[in-house]
Amino acid sequence: IAMEEKDIEEAKRLYGLRLEIAKENAERYPSYESKRALSISYSKLGDIAMEEKDIEEAKRLYGLSLEIAKENAESYPSYESKRDLSISYGRLGNIAIEEQDIEEAKRLYGLSLEIARENAEQYPSKDSNMFLNLFQKVYNCFTTEQTAE
Repeated sequence: IAMEEKDIEEAKRLYGLRLEIAKENAERYPSYESKRALSISYSKLGDIAMEEKDIEEAKRLYGLSLEIAKENAESYPSYESKRDLSISYGRLGNIAIEEQDIEEAKRLYGLSLEIARENAEQYPSKDSNMFLNLFQKVYNCFTTEQTAE
């Protein structure tokens, strides 16, 4: 709610608390759910850093989220874990765009799309197709813009 109302400081405080709880839970009760909550906490704080234009902090937080998402996708393969991994790569692709690192953005968006494509094939559903279409449009838009320049 704080993010929706643009109260960045309150959002940062609340997500910081959520992160501390998620860290503690992931250490005490390591499971897919506790690690996913930790990954999401890092990602939400990364979103706040992006909102504040703190690209380096967003990159660090999204990177931490990605590492946990990779671990979850390997240890607990499922539609959700792979979707989370795909989203994590996409967020880092957004960072690469902010840094004007076109090749890195293309690589990261490509990884995101590849995972979404595999997910749609392995776990066909309305949701998986929606994510595939979304990531395909982002990748196509990005690569089309770059080739047009």
